Amino acid sequence: MRLVAILGAALAALAVQYFVLIRPWYQHWGATADEAQQELPGDGLWPNAATIETRAVTIAAPAQRVWPWIAQIGQDRGGFYSYRWLENLIGCEMPDADHVLGLPDPQPSEKFWMYPKSKAGGMGYATYAAVEHGRSIVLLTHGFDRPGPTGDIPPAGTWSLILEPRGNRATRLLVRGRAGIEGQGQGLGKWLFTTFFFDPVHFAMERKMMLTLKDRAEGRRPAPAWVDTAEVVLWMLTFAFGISALVAVFFKRASFWRPLAAGTTALFVLTLLFFARPPLFIAVVLVILLRWTLAWAWKEAPPARATAVH
Repeated sequence: MRLVAILGAALAALAVQYFVLIRPWYQHWGATADEAQQELPGDGLWPNAATIETRAVTIAAPAQRVWPWIAQIGQDRGGFYSYRWLENLIGCEMPDADHVLGLPDPQPSEKFWMYPKSKAGGMGYATYAAVEHGRSIVLLTHGFDRPGPTGDIPPAGTWSLILEPRGNRATRLLVRGRAGIEGQGQGLGKWLFTTFFFDPVHFAMERKMMLTLKDRAEGRRPAPAWVDTAEVVLWMLTFAFGISALVAVFFKRASFWRPLAAGTTALFVLTLLFFARPPLFIAVVLVILLRWTLAWAWKEAPPARATAVH
């Protein structure tokens, strides 16, 4: 009972941290309070959204220089400028365009491919709902529901990319996501998957896309591919260490406090690496120290000394 009570208290504290601090922060990463409340292109297509996310970054380049990079986003166009290794690990076959391809603007009703057309039954796409040259792209996204009678997956929300000039030399890139229907319930499994896995991963991929767009529009080359790969591998290792520590909690009940401490440390390190993205060198050092902590957690605790009786 003591172990269950401690685990329950730890989970409650972590839940408060996630829902009060971390989730609100990443849902509006980089955006001001005014931008989060601002009406943007695409909002009217999904008016009663259950979840609204607004992220933003300032790009030191005029909108006309940023737009070609925005317009060519897509699996069958210029890629997503995100963690390409991770995308390809799940079969996306993502291209890596390091220059403007000169593609024409997409047109409303065309498909925006996120996965190869030949895979996943041809369902890995969103639909262009509106395109305003030099200004915005609005997409109708699709969830995890089964295809309808026409063979298409019903829309589940909108995803909009908007450019707002800030003088002649800077542009504000806003990315607005609207999903779900307010007041409409969803199953526990779907809620858990969306809240604790899909949403954070989507944030990480979207933030990487926005920062890469910023680098390329400003004339800088993004970090080498191996740096992005190393970053993702460190996430995976930290997660695996955390699972190992959780297993140790139940195998080492007599000294469960050791793996519990190691698991808490692993979660803290994962949160730091995933959301704060420290320099790669610091991330490597943290994971090495975490590996040492895990070994300490699995090691047998020294027996308590008996008290001498006089």
